[in-house]
Amino acid sequence: CHAHEMRFNIETLGGSPAVKAASVTDGFIAVSEAVGRDLREMLHVPAEKITVIHPFGQPFGLSREAQALARKKIRTELGISDSDIVVGMCGAGHWRKGSDIFPLVAKAVPLLRPAKRHIFLWIGVDEDSPEHRQMVHDRSHLRLEQSLKLITSVSNPHDYLSALDVFTLTSREDAFPMVSLEAAALGIPVICFAGSGGTQDLVGSDGGHVVPYLDIDAMAKAVIALSDDPARRRHIGEILRARAAAHFTLETQCPKLLAVIEKHWRNL
Repeated sequence: CHAHEMRFNIETLGGSPAVKAASVTDGFIAVSEAVGRDLREMLHVPAEKITVIHPFGQPFGLSREAQALARKKIRTELGISDSDIVVGMCGAGHWRKGSDIFPLVAKAVPLLRPAKRHIFLWIGVDEDSPEHRQMVHDRSHLRLEQSLKLITSVSNPHDYLSALDVFTLTSREDAFPMVSLEAAALGIPVICFAGSGGTQDLVGSDGGHVVPYLDIDAMAKAVIALSDDPARRRHIGEILRARAAAHFTLETQCPKLLAVIEKHWRNL
């Protein structure tokens, strides 16, 4: 079983049938350490049945040169200057993704650092969804019309990611979101919440910031720390770019997947 879900979805969608199914499953591939933990704690899967293999993926055909062009193009289209710090999140608007949290971070940052202009982009929210209406509502009441931009589903998300200076994963729970890996591959520092999922495996101790769970103030301060230090921001970005290229590719991960499949195949 290739497991991509964590505690909330296991409780909500699984329940006792999931526990029963897990008891007769020979092996699990977990996409992160967090998923492996929840398999053990929620579905009572023995540790020896679980192998953690991280996902893989690189933005297709986006060289450094193409990324620089995309960054300039998107920022120009959105009226964002070269001196603005752009902070972003990408994903469907959803409670698990923290679509209610992102506007609060967007409000907190300028209160802590009013002298610097920060622009916040949420990329990929469905314009017809309740979450989009909720975000528009919060944006209005928080008076963030000039600084919080909601980008609907687009065919070129990597171009929009290229426009970012900092990626803030506001998810409450995300097994191993590909968008964190894609941001890393583009050399963008990542901030996430502790206990929220597999992005911690990617960030480690040197790829950005892991802040206390749902601590808006801590996430805002992490944004400012990166915003105030462009040299450190670039350094962290290059660490993540190299890590994504070295450890999260088809070439590195597929042999691991195949080895697990072959081991269980031999035991049939």
